[in-house]
Amino acid sequence: MNYMEHIAKLLGVELCEEFYLERGGKIKPSYLYKLTVDGMFVRKEGSRKWVAAPVTLVWTIRGICSIIKLPWKPKENETYYYCKFDEVDCTKYTSAHYLSKLNIKLGNCFRTMTEAEEHLDRFIDFIESEPITDWRDKND
Repeated sequence: MNYMEHIAKLLGVELCEEFYLERGGKIKPSYLYKLTVDGMFVRKEGSRKWVAAPVTLVWTIRGICSIIKLPWKPKENETYYYCKFDEVDCTKYTSAHYLSKLNIKLGNCFRTMTEAEEHLDRFIDFIESEPITDWRDKND
Protein backbone atom coordinates (compact mmCIF):
# COMPACT_ATOMS: atom_id res chain seq x y z
CA MET A 1 0.00 0.00 0.00
CA ASN A 2 1.22 3.51 -0.86
CA TYR A 3 0.90 6.02 2.01
CA MET A 4 1.89 9.20 0.18
CA GLU A 5 -1.68 10.51 -0.01
CA HIS A 6 -1.95 10.11 3.78
CA ILE A 7 1.43 11.79 4.31
CA ALA A 8 0.38 14.70 2.07
CA LYS A 9 -2.84 15.09 4.05
CA LEU A 10 -0.95 15.02 7.36
CA LEU A 11 1.38 17.74 6.02
CA GLY A 12 -1.61 19.85 4.90
CA VAL A 13 -1.22 19.59 1.11
CA GLU A 14 -2.72 17.60 -1.74
CA LEU A 15 -0.76 15.29 -3.99
CA CYS A 16 0.88 17.28 -6.82
CA GLU A 17 0.19 20.61 -5.06
CA GLU A 18 3.26 22.84 -5.37
CA PHE A 19 4.68 24.58 -2.29
CA TYR A 20 7.78 26.20 -0.81
CA LEU A 21 9.77 24.83 2.11
CA GLU A 22 11.08 26.76 5.08
CA ARG A 23 14.15 25.54 6.93
CA GLY A 24 15.79 27.42 9.75
CA GLY A 25 13.55 30.44 9.15
CA LYS A 26 14.61 30.74 5.49
CA ILE A 27 12.57 30.15 2.36
CA LYS A 28 14.16 29.65 -1.06
CA PRO A 29 11.47 30.92 -3.43
CA SER A 30 13.51 29.75 -6.41
CA TYR A 31 12.69 26.13 -5.48
CA LEU A 32 9.24 24.55 -5.72
CA TYR A 33 8.34 21.24 -4.12
CA LYS A 34 5.50 18.77 -4.50
CA LEU A 35 4.45 15.40 -3.15
CA THR A 36 3.35 12.62 -5.48
CA VAL A 37 2.63 8.93 -4.99
CA ASP A 38 6.35 8.43 -5.73
CA GLY A 39 7.65 10.79 -3.01
CA MET A 40 8.80 14.41 -2.78
CA PHE A 41 10.16 16.26 -5.80
CA VAL A 42 11.88 19.62 -6.26
CA ARG A 43 12.09 21.92 -9.29
CA LYS A 44 14.38 24.91 -9.58
CA GLU A 45 12.88 28.10 -11.02
CA GLY A 46 13.25 28.17 -14.80
CA SER A 47 13.53 24.40 -15.06
CA ARG A 48 10.81 22.02 -16.18
CA LYS A 49 12.44 18.97 -14.62
CA TRP A 50 11.28 17.63 -11.25
CA VAL A 51 14.00 15.81 -9.28
CA ALA A 52 13.40 13.35 -6.43
CA ALA A 53 14.09 14.77 -2.96
CA PRO A 54 13.82 11.82 -0.54
CA VAL A 55 15.98 13.34 2.22
CA THR A 56 13.91 16.54 2.13
CA LEU A 57 10.76 14.42 2.54
CA VAL A 58 12.20 12.85 5.69
CA TRP A 59 13.24 16.28 7.01
CA THR A 60 9.71 17.57 6.39
CA ILE A 61 8.09 14.60 8.14
CA ARG A 62 10.48 15.08 11.09
CA GLY A 63 9.66 18.82 11.29
CA ILE A 64 13.08 20.08 10.22
CA CYS A 65 11.41 21.72 7.19
CA SER A 66 7.96 23.33 7.11
CA ILE A 67 5.62 23.55 4.14
CA ILE A 68 4.70 27.06 2.99
CA LYS A 69 1.59 26.84 0.85
CA LEU A 70 1.28 28.90 -2.31
CA PRO A 71 -1.87 30.93 -2.92
CA TRP A 72 -4.68 28.72 -4.18
CA LYS A 73 -4.87 28.35 -7.95
CA PRO A 74 -7.85 26.71 -9.64
CA LYS A 75 -7.32 23.72 -11.90
CA GLU A 76 -8.13 23.88 -15.60
CA ASN A 77 -11.92 24.37 -16.12
CA GLU A 78 -12.51 24.66 -12.36
CA THR A 79 -14.91 27.39 -11.25
CA TYR A 80 -13.41 30.19 -9.18
CA TYR A 81 -14.66 33.49 -7.77
CA TYR A 82 -12.99 36.84 -8.23
CA CYS A 83 -13.49 40.49 -7.33
CA LYS A 84 -14.76 42.52 -10.27
CA PHE A 85 -14.89 46.25 -9.58
CA ASP A 86 -17.46 46.46 -6.75
CA GLU A 87 -18.93 42.95 -6.98
CA VAL A 88 -17.94 39.29 -6.97
CA ASP A 89 -18.23 37.19 -10.11
CA CYS A 90 -17.32 33.64 -11.07
CA THR A 91 -15.89 31.96 -14.12
CA LYS A 92 -14.09 28.78 -15.12
CA TYR A 93 -10.30 28.87 -15.00
CA THR A 94 -8.68 28.61 -18.42
CA SER A 95 -4.89 28.93 -18.41
CA ALA A 96 -4.88 30.43 -21.92
CA HIS A 97 -7.45 33.15 -21.16
CA TYR A 98 -6.28 36.68 -20.30
CA LEU A 99 -8.78 37.10 -17.43
CA SER A 100 -7.59 33.93 -15.69
CA LYS A 101 -3.94 34.93 -16.19
CA LEU A 102 -4.61 38.40 -14.77
CA ASN A 103 -6.55 37.10 -11.77
CA ILE A 104 -3.79 34.61 -10.96
CA LYS A 105 -1.17 37.38 -11.19
CA LEU A 106 -3.25 39.63 -8.88
CA GLY A 107 -4.05 36.87 -6.39
CA ASN A 108 -7.71 37.43 -7.24
CA CYS A 109 -8.83 33.77 -7.31
CA PHE A 110 -11.00 32.38 -4.53
CA ARG A 111 -12.59 28.98 -3.91
CA THR A 112 -15.87 30.42 -2.61
CA MET A 113 -18.03 33.49 -3.06
CA THR A 114 -17.75 34.18 0.67
CA GLU A 115 -13.96 34.19 0.50
CA ALA A 116 -14.03 36.62 -2.46
CA GLU A 117 -16.53 38.88 -0.66
CA GLU A 118 -14.17 39.03 2.34
CA HIS A 119 -11.51 40.54 0.04
CA LEU A 120 -13.80 42.85 -1.94
CA ASP A 121 -13.18 46.06 0.08
CA ARG A 122 -9.43 45.56 -0.13
CA PHE A 123 -9.71 44.94 -3.89
CA ILE A 124 -11.72 48.16 -4.36
CA ASP A 125 -9.08 50.08 -2.38
CA PHE A 126 -6.37 48.55 -4.57
CA ILE A 127 -8.16 49.45 -7.83
CA GLU A 128 -8.84 53.02 -6.68
CA SER A 129 -5.27 53.62 -5.45
CA GLU A 130 -2.53 55.33 -7.44
CA PRO A 131 -0.51 53.01 -9.68
CA ILE A 132 2.58 51.62 -8.00
CA THR A 133 4.49 51.45 -11.27
CA ASP A 134 3.66 51.88 -14.89
CA TRP A 135 4.32 48.48 -16.46
CA ARG A 136 4.77 50.19 -19.84
CA ASP A 137 7.85 52.08 -18.62
CA LYS A 138 10.87 49.94 -19.57
CA ASN A 139 13.32 52.26 -17.73
CA ASP A 140 12.55 50.93 -14.22
